[in-house]
Amino acid sequence: MLWLKEREIASVAESVLNSEELDKTVVHLLVAAWNDGYAQGYVECSHHVVNAL
Repeated sequence: MLWLKEREIASVAESVLNSEELDKTVVHLLVAAWNDGYAQGYVECSHHVVNAL
């Protein structure tokens, strides 16, 4: 049972991180931040995304 729990949690996390919906949402947030003049926030967010990938 422990093995299954460990593997399923990793599988769910991997699915979320690799989802197209998440990618699209992050892009929309980055574009919105940039368009609203939050250049510093945009740069910081971009660094987090790059590091996560």
